[in-house]
Amino acid sequence: MRKKYSTIEREALEIVYVLKKFNQYHYGRHFMIRTDHKPLEHLFSTKRHFPSIAISRLERWVLTLNICDFDIIYRSGASYAIADTLSRLPSSDPETQDDKEKRCENKKC
Repeated sequence: MRKKYSTIEREALEIVYVLKKFNQYHYGRHFMIRTDHKPLEHLFSTKRHFPSIAISRLERWVLTLNICDFDIIYRSGASYAIADTLSRLPSSDPETQDDKEKRCENKKC
């Protein structure tokens, strides 16, 4: 995951990643997502209204997940210790295209 992402972006990216990765298990089914990050509840709710200036990355992720049938439920971190498990796992950032280009420039490919 990106270290430069804001908290809401990191939390939303975790949901997007998991839902894409396990699409075969939830496709066509209704399911619940529990989170300890309150803003995600509004972001992914069916009654959402984007502000006139919205972050395009978050907007894109929300639109990507519109095909999924889920409810997102907020639970405080104190009452739901497992909610942050994915964000606490060590991550290895995959190499981006920019990184590849910089590496290639240095080697003069």
